[in-house]
Amino acid sequence: MSIASVMKRVVAGIGATSLVALGMVAVVPSAHGAEVQGPGQPNAPEKGSLTIHKRLGAEADTHDTGLKLDQPSGEGLNGVTFTYWQVGKKGASSECTPLKTTDNDDWKLISEAQAPVDYDNFDVEGLCLIGVGTSVKTGLKDGEAGFAETGKIDLGFYYVAETAAPSDVISKTAPFFVSVPMPEKGLQGKNDDQKANWLYDIHVYPKNLKLEGPEKTINENGQQKKLVLNETVEWTIEQEVPALKKGEKYESAKIFDYLDSSLKFGKTIKVSLDGETLTESDYKVTTPNNGIVWELNKGKLDTLKAGQTLQVVFTTTVEKVTESGMINNKPWDKESGEPNNGYGSDFNGVTVPGKTTPYTYWGELKVKKVDTAKQALKGAKFAVTEAVDGKCSAEADNPIATGESNEEGIVIWKDSTSDVLGLFVANSSNGELSSPTKKYCLYETGAPAGYTGLTDPQTITIKAGTVASNKNSITEIVNKTKDTPDLPLTGAQGTILLTVLGLTLVSIGAGVVVVSRRRRATAKN
Repeated sequence: MSIASVMKRVVAGIGATSLVALGMVAVVPSAHGAEVQGPGQPNAPEKGSLTIHKRLGAEADTHDTGLKLDQPSGEGLNGVTFTYWQVGKKGASSECTPLKTTDNDDWKLISEAQAPVDYDNFDVEGLCLIGVGTSVKTGLKDGEAGFAETGKIDLGFYYVAETAAPSDVISKTAPFFVSVPMPEKGLQGKNDDQKANWLYDIHVYPKNLKLEGPEKTINENGQQKKLVLNETVEWTIEQEVPALKKGEKYESAKIFDYLDSSLKFGKTIKVSLDGETLTESDYKVTTPNNGIVWELNKGKLDTLKAGQTLQVVFTTTVEKVTESGMINNKPWDKESGEPNNGYGSDFNGVTVPGKTTPYTYWGELKVKKVDTAKQALKGAKFAVTEAVDGKCSAEADNPIATGESNEEGIVIWKDSTSDVLGLFVANSSNGELSSPTKKYCLYETGAPAGYTGLTDPQTITIKAGTVASNKNSITEIVNKTKDTPDLPLTGAQGTILLTVLGLTLVSIGAGVVVVSRRRRATAKN
C-alpha cells in the first residue's frame, strides 16, 4: 500500500471520526508555506506541536485543515483543560511502544481506530496510552482568549481529551486522535498523485456550547396587589434552552430557586415553554431545604429545541421584615458548591447561576393611642388603606388592615395579632433601590368613649425597614376629651351673683349684730 493511500485512509479515520466532533471550521488557507517533507524524509523536522484554539459556538459540518485560521468563528474560551497522551501499540508483554509516523502499518492501525469518549477507561483494540498524560489550559495569547499550546513534542499520534471546563459549558468536546505531523493535502481533497505538503505545527479549533443562566423578575409595584406581611409576592424565572452538539440529547432540564430565609414558597402559578402552558404531567416540582426545583419529565425533554424559552411563574410568602427592609432573591453562588442558595438552572448535569437579582422591600407601622397628657388610651379602632397617587380618600374603603389599641395604647392588628404591621414598600427587578418608600392612609374608625377621634385620615410614609431599626418611628395619635354639657351656675354670671348674694348676707348679718348690741346697752341704762 502506498503512503498516499495510507494518508487517505488516515484522513477518513482520524478526521471523520474525531475531528468532526471538535466542531472545527474548514477554510482554505490564505497562503501556503513552503513545502515540508513528510516524516522520515531527508530534512524533515524532528519535532512538532499542537495548538488548541478553544471557541464558543455550534460545531461546523466540515473537517479541519490543521492550519492556523486568520479569522476563526466564535469567541475564545479560557479555563478549559485538555490532556494529551501519546498513543502506542500493545506488545506481547503488555508494554506500550509509541506508534511511529514513519511506519505505514502504524498509520493503518490508528486510521481504523475510534477515539473513545471515556478517557478514564481507554479501551481500543491494539492501542494503549503512554504515561499519565500532559495537561494544558486555555488562556490568553497576544490579547486573544482560548489558547492552549503543547510546545514542541515528539512526532507521533496523540489522543486528546477535554478533561475540565468552566461550570457553564453544556457540551464538552469529544476526545479525538491527531497525528503530528499531518498531511495538508489530505484534508483539502487534493489528488493523491500530487506532492503533499506536511504540517508539523497543528492547529485545531474545538467548539463548546455554554449554558447561559436564567433571568428572574418580580412583580412591578403596580402589579403587587398583596400589601401586608405574610401575603404573597410573584416571581418569574425565564431560561433559554441551550443548544447541544450533534447527536446529543437533552437528558435533564431543571430550574431551581433556594429562597432567602425571609421567604417561603407559596405555589407554582405556571410552567410554560415558548408561551405554551405545560401540564403537571410534563414536569415535577420538589421542595428540598427551602428550595424549589422544577424538572421536565422525559416526554417533554424529547420535544425540547434549542432557543425555546422555559418559564416558571410562582409565588412566595414574605414571612418577616428584615432590619434593612430588603429581601433579595439572588443567583446561586456557584462557589458555595452544591446549589443550596439562590436560583439557577441545570441542563444535562451542567449547573449555572442566574443573571439578575430582583429585590422586594418591606417596612413596619406601629401606632400608639394617647390623650393630650400622653396617657395611653384603650379601645381606639383603626384602619389602613393604600394611598392612591399619594392621596387618601375621605373614607377607609377596602382597608388592608384593621386594629384596636390595648391598655398600653398600642394598636394590635387584627390579622397579624401583632403590634407592628408589616407593609409592602417596593419591588425591583433591576437591582437595589437606594431609599424606597410608600405612602399609606391611617383612619381612626372608632375613638374611646369620651374622646374625639381623628376627623381626617393621616398620611403615613413607610420606609423599608423595621421600627426597631428606627427606619419607621412609632406613630402617635392624640385624642382630645369631648366637650361636656354646661352645669348650672358655672358660668361667669352665676359667679358674680353668688358673690353679690354673699356680700348682702354678710351686710345683713353685720347690721343685725349692731342693732342687737345697741338694744342690750339701752336696757342696762
